Amino acid sequence: MLSHPKNYYEILEISPSASQQEIRAAYKKLAVRYHPDKNPDDKQAEEIFKLISQAYHTLSNPEKRNFYDIKIGLKQEINAIDYYKAAQREEEQRREIRKAIFIEFLKKYKKEKEQEKSEIQVTLKKTNFWIAVSLIFFFIVVVIINVLDILERDYLYEKALFYYHSQEFEKSDSIARLLCSRKPRNEKYALLHTQNLIAQRYYDIAYEQLRYSNYHEEPNFQFWYLICKFKLEKSSAGETLTAINDLERNGFKESYVYLWRALLKFELLADKQAICQDLQLAISLGSWQAEQYSYVCR
Repeated sequence: MLSHPKNYYEILEISPSASQQEIRAAYKKLAVRYHPDKNPDDKQAEEIFKLISQAYHTLSNPEKRNFYDIKIGLKQEINAIDYYKAAQREEEQRREIRKAIFIEFLKKYKKEKEQEKSEIQVTLKKTNFWIAVSLIFFFIVVVIINVLDILERDYLYEKALFYYHSQEFEKSDSIARLLCSRKPRNEKYALLHTQNLIAQRYYDIAYEQLRYSNYHEEPNFQFWYLICKFKLEKSSAGETLTAINDLERNGFKESYVYLWRALLKFELLADKQAICQDLQLAISLGSWQAEQYSYVCR
């Protein structure tokens, strides 16, 4: 490198006609050579590195390079006012071009948005139509499924009642337990299950189920709870009869109420007429079990 460089081109060791790429390459090469990290405590290398940086800072900027070339005589100086006006005209032209491009972009963007909006509206109409059709179809399917489920439940319940009245309690209870396991829950399925347990003399199981049943406040369940409690010797025949009479006075008048009241009276050695009266009431209300005890009244 020259010990007394005359200008920035000589500092970077390039010709005045060098391109920006050549200027950049020359700077990188010299910067690596004279960088302070590679030349510690070398004042001369530090000064050269500063000159290299100044030269690159000026020559890498086309506007600064132009003024520098005029300064060192590589270009003829032009009138500053004319140069400013020319630069202003160029800037105005660039501004108009940018404006035209932006306006064209806005028009295109607006047109695309309107087209997109129109397509969305068409798609929404189609989507809403098919959603409505799907909902109607779904509703019909749900209704059909619910109707079939209700019909199936009713059929199974009638079958379970038939087995119960036929004293086939195991068959009846298997159906009752199946119905109890399905949703929605139904009080009559749970009641039939309890009656089957009691008919098979599973008083302890029935007692625990009735004790914690969700329907324990219903008269049917209260009644069978009293029967299980009596059978498990947790209450006397007299206490049970009194409680059943209270249920009967409150409007609970099922056939098995009168059947069990007759049995409890028989347990207490009550008057034959009172026992037969309850048995007749039970038979009149459809109790097939009461008919088994009708011989008492003959």
